[in-house]
Amino acid sequence: MAQDFDLTMPTERAEKYLAKMAKQYDGTLPEPISNIDKYLKILAENGSGGGSGGGITPKKLENADLNTVTETGSYYADFDHTCKNVPKKVGSYGFSIIVTNGGGVVYQLLMKNTIAEENRLFMRVIDSDGEVYPWSNYMQESDVTIDSVLSETSTRPPQNAVVTKRLNEIESNSAKKTDLTAYLPKDGTAKKADGLSTGQLKFGYIYNGTSTATAGKTWARVAYCVVPKGYTTITMVMLITSGNSGMGIFEIDFRTNANNDGFDYFNVKQIITNFPERVSINDIKAFAKSTSDGVQYEIWYNIRSIYGTRQFTCLSEQLYNGANSNEWKFETHTAADFEASPPTDGTEATYSNCGVVSTAETLTGSGWIVPDPICEMKTTSIKYKKYGNIVEISGSITFSSSIYRR
Repeated sequence: MAQDFDLTMPTERAEKYLAKMAKQYDGTLPEPISNIDKYLKILAENGSGGGSGGGITPKKLENADLNTVTETGSYYADFDHTCKNVPKKVGSYGFSIIVTNGGGVVYQLLMKNTIAEENRLFMRVIDSDGEVYPWSNYMQESDVTIDSVLSETSTRPPQNAVVTKRLNEIESNSAKKTDLTAYLPKDGTAKKADGLSTGQLKFGYIYNGTSTATAGKTWARVAYCVVPKGYTTITMVMLITSGNSGMGIFEIDFRTNANNDGFDYFNVKQIITNFPERVSINDIKAFAKSTSDGVQYEIWYNIRSIYGTRQFTCLSEQLYNGANSNEWKFETHTAADFEASPPTDGTEATYSNCGVVSTAETLTGSGWIVPDPICEMKTTSIKYKKYGNIVEISGSITFSSSIYRR
């Protein structure tokens, strides 16, 4: 059974804001000491946030999921409601909830309809990506005593009458306040850091774990970048590792031409590999093509067989002037994404193996060469021939009698 409350005599800071919104309080509103207070004061002074009149007409919630209540406004639910995702300590009690939505970030402030001060106010955030944060209890200044806060077994924050009094003293003395919101991560960027902002250590991988490999689909794109300006010059160092031992280091460099519809050069260089049967430049295809957004560079890799895995990590990515670049985007692909071959609509890069200086296709022998005889030899049948740096010597020597007499 619902209870009656005297809403005209609020005592706490948040209650005064809420009472003002409900047109039950005509007193002076306290200055905010937190972001939540700021939002509440704006609502209390301006109604829904855009008008000049006070008060908000609340909407009744019936069998509602609070995770989906994201529109700015005031709402309420009666006792024995069937709403979902309310704070556990609210249960089936009736409640009122204020919602603000700015830049896609939703703040929900909920007040439980109970005469007990403890566990009466709750708040939470739903970020712009839809992640719902847990409810937190907005403590009242008379919730706890000094002894319970300072005890060794206390699990509550020291938001008691003494702390609140000191905050009010600071406020009344016009102490300088620093808004720390500018230093907090926005729009979830901190939790979404796939790679460092400088471009190093971002990575992707490919894994072919189904029979599509035996059907000939062994190629996957591992990285790409789109360059919107001519003469853009980028050098990237990439580490490739095999899931079954083996690694190699490769350099990929390019310079886009003046018209930004092709490149002046585009190179893929194998610096070193310790297991060429698994990590090799022979399994890389790279090409570039002109698009409406600029020149798009792509790197593809041939996994060769079923259950093959390779990881690709950016060790360094640098612009011509020495500054960090962060243009290359690394991808993750499984068997469903593999292709029988890379696309053929681009201009292919130039490949080189820096671990080998040069390799002779064939070795041509010089033919047998007979040197001039040595003076103290009676007879000789010495001859030799060369194959590159290999020398073959054949023959015999008979010394003169003067040699034996010595």
